[in-house]
Amino acid sequence: MICMTGRFIIFALAITAFAVPAHAQFSPPGATWNGGGTESGRRSVSQSEAREAVEQGRAMPSHRIRQQLVQRYGGDMTDADMYVEGSRYFYTIRWTTRRGERLKLTVDARSARVLSEGR
Repeated sequence: MICMTGRFIIFALAITAFAVPAHAQFSPPGATWNGGGTESGRRSVSQSEAREAVEQGRAMPSHRIRQQLVQRYGGDMTDADMYVEGSRYFYTIRWTTRRGERLKLTVDARSARVLSEGR
């Protein structure tokens, strides 16, 4: 049986765990919270917003981007996220090449042009 003090401590810890917003717990160094964005003004896009951007021709679907990257790099996509900055959409894609190299690519979502490539 837990005494009253023990219950209070458990309750206080539970409340504290929910008091710190998720973005403060998991944001990478240098990121700031302004409604889903970062200092550069980028913000992640919800699935419904991504679908809308594709339907309106502002972005290519990720499977078409993937096809072009397979031709260029070989290998396959391990993860992709869509972001928007101003009116420009882009994907951040984690890619593993045929040789097992892991890349982080930033791709223009409208043209499929690779904007940056990192490891």
